[in-house]
Order: sequence, then structure tokens, then C-alpha cells
Amino acid sequence: MIQSIENNLDILARFSHDTPEIGVADIANKLCLCKGTVLRLLSTRQQGNLVVQIPPYQKYRLAPKILELASIFLSHLGWRMIAIPHLKDLRDNADETVTVFIIEGNERICIEKFDSSHGIRPVLNLGGRYPHPCRSGREVAFGLPLTRDAQRNSIPDGSSPAYSSHDYHPQGDRA
Repeated sequence: MIQSIENNLDILARFSHDTPEIGVADIANKLCLCKGTVLRLLSTRQQGNLVVQIPPYQKYRLAPKILELASIFLSHLGWRMIAIPHLKDLRDNADETVTVFIIEGNERICIEKFDSSHGIRPVLNLGGRYPHPCRSGREVAFGLPLTRDAQRNSIPDGSSPAYSSHDYHPQGDRA
């Protein structure tokens, strides 16, 4: 891949729910690039409306164009129009938060979330990346019972996640 494109992607990847705003020096240090290069790349991203500069702090954040691109991605997931009413019904009937993830490598990305009415609920962000072998979302994503063999077969690298005495197993067997 052309180094400039790779650097641009690396800069965009620095933004997260934990770091929604980031400065030139922080990016330069994390990516081992000189500040001038980072500033030039950010300026190009700013012209493309992908980032905006926050004047008083000289930091950058993602621009609304990113949301536009994300909505294009989500609008082409055909299952959503059919599934959303059912997911909302599931949330309403169970009074639990319902989430939908896509799997990418050893991570899962939250692409849909319907919160319960509980005051305390899972803190999951749309677009957030979470470890792949977690309990939440696995039953719906794979439609598999939570036995050790089923879990091992559903994880690409064949590893087995940690189990506790509270894991649910429909057949009553424990890992």
C-alpha cells in the first residue's frame, strides 16, 4: 500500500470513543511520524471534510462526513429493515438491551443497539470494537448453543474463551 494512504488510515484509526479529539503531537508520537507530515495529512483530511480542527485547543475530531459514510455502509445491510422491528420487540418483551454485531477478525463491531429501560445497562457504543470471544451477541450472531465445542468452532483461531460457573448452556452441561 502506498505509504501516504497507510498513514492517512492510521491517523483516522487513532480516533476512538476514548479519544474523540487528538492533537498533532499525540498522533505524531503514536505513529512515529514528524509533526509536519501529520499536519499535512490532517489538512488534507480536513479539506475532504473527514476531520475538523477545534480552534481553542488545536486538536482535531472526526467530521460529520464520517457519519455520512457510516450511514451508507449501514443502509446497504439489507437485513436491517426486516430485523429492526423484531429486535425492538425482543428488547420490549425482555426489557433488556439488544445489540447486533458484525465480526471482523478477532473483534466484533457494534452496528445496532436498542437500549432497555433499565437505569444500568451495558455501555456499548455504535461502531465500538469489542473482543470477539465475549458472551454478548454470540447466540444471535451464530445461532449456536453456548457449549465449549460450539464456542471453539465459532472462533476463527480455534481458541476457547474463559468460562465461568454462570455461563448458560441450554442442554445443562457446563464447560
